[in-house]
Amino acid sequence: MTAPTITPRQARLRKADTAARTRRHGRRGRRGPLWWLGYLLLLVWTLVTLVPFLSMLLLSLHPTADVYAHPLGLDGRWTLSNYASAWRGTVGGAPLSTYLVNSVLVTAFSLAIGVICGGLAGYGMARATRRLSGAVSRVMVLALSIPLVVTLIPTFELLGRYRLLNSVLGISLVYAAFITPTIALIMRSVFAAVPRELLEAARIDGCGEFAALMRIVLPVSKGGFISVAMLGLIFVWSEVQFGVVLLTRPQSRTLSVGLLSFQGQFVSDQGLLRRPRHGDLPRRHPLPHLPALRHERHHAGRPQVSAPAPRRGNHGTRPESEPESNRGASMERVASVIRLRPEREREYRELHAAVWPDVLAALHRAHIGNYSIFLRDGLLFSYYEYTGNDLRADLTRLAEDEATRRWWRLTDPCQQPVASAADGEWWAPMKEVFHDDGPR
Repeated sequence: MTAPTITPRQARLRKADTAARTRRHGRRGRRGPLWWLGYLLLLVWTLVTLVPFLSMLLLSLHPTADVYAHPLGLDGRWTLSNYASAWRGTVGGAPLSTYLVNSVLVTAFSLAIGVICGGLAGYGMARATRRLSGAVSRVMVLALSIPLVVTLIPTFELLGRYRLLNSVLGISLVYAAFITPTIALIMRSVFAAVPRELLEAARIDGCGEFAALMRIVLPVSKGGFISVAMLGLIFVWSEVQFGVVLLTRPQSRTLSVGLLSFQGQFVSDQGLLRRPRHGDLPRRHPLPHLPALRHERHHAGRPQVSAPAPRRGNHGTRPESEPESNRGASMERVASVIRLRPEREREYRELHAAVWPDVLAALHRAHIGNYSIFLRDGLLFSYYEYTGNDLRADLTRLAEDEATRRWWRLTDPCQQPVASAADGEWWAPMKEVFHDDGPR
């Protein structure tokens, strides 16, 4: 049996093919600086995308105090209790499972209505005359140019008239109305790209307009429907503005709206609010807040009044019934009371189980010691002793301490003034009725 012979022409072609293949592999092996630059940019972009997600994941494994003390989430105590608390929900809110179910239902109904109506509208514009299709397209573009916030109040009144507020159906109809014009314009372009020959062949086979749409056009346009469904999903799942206004009951809120309940409703920048002005004393202290409004000095077991007495009208004035002979002392005992919010008790205990060293150091610099906080029946009782010479100045410096201000942002949402507190008063001062230092 003889080997097959190769003609000279076949040999030249094979040699040229081998040389071309070698050149292609050589070009692939040689990676120039632009390739490396592009690869580096992709790596940087990947890190920029992943770092916030990883940081969020790390912070979710720390208690609230450690989140502020260690913003990167690489240090502090590690716990999984945050996930259990989030699943149970907050006091006055609904469980996280309720928010998830509502979001799934609203998204499913909104996409079903929006995709069906938008798809039919897009097919009608693609099959209509150019003049009619252009007129309808301009109307939809005009509708998209209107800011959504302008329609907020009319939408609220309309749903209230038909009793659709706080309902899955009502918010689903609103979202479907918002996404329908966008879906119609996109699907118009998708349907216009379908060859007309396919529709003509379907008519020859006896298909009507609707049958041709269902059997010919829709299977060819699956990619377009997937794209508009993804766009609608992103909008409906993350929409908050209309959800906050139209879903006021916790049991009817979606996930994006329900997550807002995990934020403190009473959190504010107390650093600016606590700045002493017009002779006022700082009214708060870090561990709960220093009640510098009406304090009594004690010396050798006897109540004394702070000296010098503040001028009339300033916070810190003493009761006029106290004797002048009680002025002047080297140590002051202060007690005060405030109410603890029941839903924040666990958070408050965790905060004070590991008080920041910077906060304690600020207290010590302010000559505040023997500090105690007691809890009973939802009331917090605080007691401390001041051993300095100028309480006003020490409290002012304490209020300007950065660590103290950050601590206040955590403790404020946990507390609530008692009913008998004066206007603007946080910790209400308590008047001592008895004290005994014991045998001398």
